[in-house]
Amino acid sequence: MQATKLPVFVVLGFSIFMLAGCAAPSVETSILMPAKQPIMTRAKRLGVTPLSGDRQGRYTARLQAFIGNIKVNGAPFFTLVDVNRDAVMREQRISDTVLFNAETAVDLGRLVAADTILSGVVSPPVYDELRSVEQRSRCIAGKQNSLGIYTKCEQYQNYDVTCATQTMRFGMTLRATNVTTGTVAFTQDYGDQARHYYCTDTGAHRNRAQMADEAIAKVLQNVRMDIAPYPVRFSLQFLDYDAKSGLGSKSLFFKGNAKAKAAFESGLKLAEKNQSTLACQQFRKAAGLFTGSPAIFHNLGTCAELESNFDKAIAFYEQSILLARAPIDATLDALARAKSNKSSGAAARRQLR
Repeated sequence: MQATKLPVFVVLGFSIFMLAGCAAPSVETSILMPAKQPIMTRAKRLGVTPLSGDRQGRYTARLQAFIGNIKVNGAPFFTLVDVNRDAVMREQRISDTVLFNAETAVDLGRLVAADTILSGVVSPPVYDELRSVEQRSRCIAGKQNSLGIYTKCEQYQNYDVTCATQTMRFGMTLRATNVTTGTVAFTQDYGDQARHYYCTDTGAHRNRAQMADEAIAKVLQNVRMDIAPYPVRFSLQFLDYDAKSGLGSKSLFFKGNAKAKAAFESGLKLAEKNQSTLACQQFRKAAGLFTGSPAIFHNLGTCAELESNFDKAIAFYEQSILLARAPIDATLDALARAKSNKSSGAAARRQLR
């Protein structure tokens, strides 16, 4: 049975949709960020030894496959060296202390022609489930239509439903040893989890294997960010008419310059259709016709960011700020982002080989 509160939620949802539809257009882009452990970017031939605690070898195999598949600008970043530590130790009588003894790791690395040995300890996924209760209410008396649906509720009844929070945790510790220098490049603990909350009337119990896979994937992604440059996606916002930001009303925005106004509006429409290249052409045309618009220069900054030309982007954003009659948060944020990404991009390029 349904209560009369349903139309309220319908109206609210419609209002949210309308507000979202009024937002200025945006475009997605990505930038290469530098590895958090820059010393690892010097590694070329990487050997991964079996992880301690991995009895069946499944986590070691997944780590090896993950590292072997790391690509930067479309090319593999590491050459993965096959390390069968048990066989090497039996043949060469090397003690089983690779994780804790850099000298032993160096010996192993030289035997398999690796410049870096990655060893570690794994903690297999641990599952936990916490039960809880949520209260619901339903209509039990009132006016009904011909379908038996309550159109006006006169009496409600509370009842409980069972809920649960599922958690799957996974962790590992990795140590990288530089075979050439005989020193530990870095040691890092990794841990993450997959969580799922549901109630019996609104969701379903999640498969444990899927949750374990998600937790492992999160940990491996953190490893990825430590050992190699990695891409990060950003949403870049174009500016339209916004009186609250000091840009003036739509009718006064271009001070009678109809051609500049038409080019600017054409650029916005193209941006809304995800045709950013054509949109940027229109914004450049508008800038050639009218130089007093903060929004035009902001959008030119966005276009420059899309082309990874951060020097131009910074200059355009700064010009937009100078022209605005009041601070524009979107432009201030964009300027800070462009400066940060310029620095990060330069650091990432230095790590490429």
